[in-house]
Amino acid sequence: MLNNAVIIGLIIIWVYVLSVLKRAKTDAFYFLAGSAGLFVILLLWSKPYGVWLFSTILTWSAGVVGHLTGLFDTFYAHMLFRWWRIIIPAFYWLIMNVQALLKQRHFGD
Repeated sequence: MLNNAVIIGLIIIWVYVLSVLKRAKTDAFYFLAGSAGLFVILLLWSKPYGVWLFSTILTWSAGVVGHLTGLFDTFYAHMLFRWWRIIIPAFYWLIMNVQALLKQRHFGD
């Protein structure tokens, strides 16, 4: 994540570029630089909050699916998934199929 000093430095450069574009009377470039700069600055400052919000939404929606299917559990506080309900049966299925395949190749059933 970017340091706040770097973001403030980018804001100072952005404001200077905007002042140059305003003095040059290039309204289209002034608008484009202003919009793009504001978007990037707000994106950089709000990234930690956006990550928290979207990871919470993802964990909650996955928890609904896991609860409906019974395959896994989610922990909203830590944004974690617990896959033990699906991993243990999957490993059991894999071991049984590999064992059956080895028996078939070895004994020629």
